[in-house]
Amino acid sequence: MSAGDATTTNQYDKKGNYTGYYKSSGGITNYYDDTGKYTGYAPSSNGRMDYYDKKGRHTGYSYSKPDNTITNFYDSNGKYTGYSSSDSGVTRYYNQKGKYKGYDSER
Repeated sequence: MSAGDATTTNQYDKKGNYTGYYKSSGGITNYYDDTGKYTGYAPSSNGRMDYYDKKGRHTGYSYSKPDNTITNFYDSNGKYTGYSSSDSGVTRYYNQKGKYKGYDSER
């Protein structure tokens, strides 16, 4: 897969403010802040993604259900931190109490 095949997705907070983006390619997702500075990465395997900061420290993980519309998130200690719900190309994020946090949208 070439760099041209990477999918870029913008991220926004609950007020619609741009907070950064991520690029997915070849089973790895790389994250960047709103200035374009690299912040970390997440390899994906069998519905699980493990998140690492730019120094390679594990910060958490997520599991996607088989239909890929709901993803549950956990911190590095295994504590549930929230979920995301995908519909029509938009993914919305919620904390563990169900409070809306923000969304993603493919460029």
